[in-house]
Amino acid sequence: MEPLMAPFCFKYPEEGMRIKFTKSTFTASFMFNTGACIYEPLKRTIMHLNKKSTMLLAGMLTASMALQAQNVSYRKTENDPDDYKRTMLYLDLFTADTYLEPCLGSAVKLETMVGSRIMPYVQAKFAWADAATHHVVTGFPENKGGQKKQLVIDMGSAFYLVNKNKTKRNVKIVLSSSHYGNYTHTRYIRIPATVKRLFGVEGGIYINRRGLEFDMKSHPFYKYQSKDGHVTVPIDEVGTSTGNIQPSGESYKPLSMTHVVSIYGGLHYRSITNVEISSGEGIKANRNTLDLYADVMLAPVVPISNVIDNTGTEWKLIPQSGAIRHLGWKAGFTHHNCKRVSFEYNFEFGQKPGPVMGKDFMDNGTYISLGMGLSIGSGKYFHFKGKKEIKA
Repeated sequence: MEPLMAPFCFKYPEEGMRIKFTKSTFTASFMFNTGACIYEPLKRTIMHLNKKSTMLLAGMLTASMALQAQNVSYRKTENDPDDYKRTMLYLDLFTADTYLEPCLGSAVKLETMVGSRIMPYVQAKFAWADAATHHVVTGFPENKGGQKKQLVIDMGSAFYLVNKNKTKRNVKIVLSSSHYGNYTHTRYIRIPATVKRLFGVEGGIYINRRGLEFDMKSHPFYKYQSKDGHVTVPIDEVGTSTGNIQPSGESYKPLSMTHVVSIYGGLHYRSITNVEISSGEGIKANRNTLDLYADVMLAPVVPISNVIDNTGTEWKLIPQSGAIRHLGWKAGFTHHNCKRVSFEYNFEFGQKPGPVMGKDFMDNGTYISLGMGLSIGSGKYFHFKGKKEIKA
């Protein structure tokens, strides 16, 4: 059969043609049996219509969403950032820390307000999996009592020099959120609301117990020394013999501990939002507390525990030039709900004072730390005589 040469025609039409319109995509798909082909003008026309339809649909959807957002009507049922839980308990069910060696653990923190400007706090972070204390090979010189997993105690207080409420025009209120596969569609509005802002200074004591693994990268920074101080020798590499006296056993990797006590001071900023609205979507609220801080740290003394070899002989690990860092810094944030039991997360990074274990970026005290868990609040707090207490 000769092909039909009119526009929008096909060869061998008797072999079958189906046109399928898909409502969700506004596309037309043509399916043929073997031997059928699409005439080129029709193909270009279909592609052109498909692009036009997609652009038109996107424009209509955007306009519809914008019109809908403009027509949202709401009523504020609460707008008081002073009504927040002044005592908070944070239970970090999961923490991760990369200081010298990676470790996983948990943490607990308690903070409260004293009056309107002082906020003391205490935090304990403890590891339940620590790479510094996990060793397949045994026989290394090790500190008496063995290595222990990382423990951090942070005790301090913030003193707010600024404590004021300010109207913010673009506070976000989420109206709804829907999930479609890998995509999330969120509807929200921005409204004027009162936000509490506190800004001041903070300071405290930071105690870090850390296991130390003196591998090859750290050898240029330390030497063995006998307990009486008569013998001082470099740490030999694995499989080498320099003729120097070495501790008995696998002397190329001594395992020790450090307990670094630092003092720190810096800046602390807190933002509190507590606004609630009633709309066609129901009761929606923004009750967020955000803490930001940045501190300088100082450790006057950085001790390193002695190690004991296989014969019971005790050896010191003597730091060489550049092996001890006395100054450091840290910065981070915490985010949680200001009134209810909620999900809480935090992040911190910096460079801690302590032993330098190599020349690499992560061996000189640089670290990142994160945690996530629950925050539990209470309206009870310490207040001065004559001040009204906000009830729980």
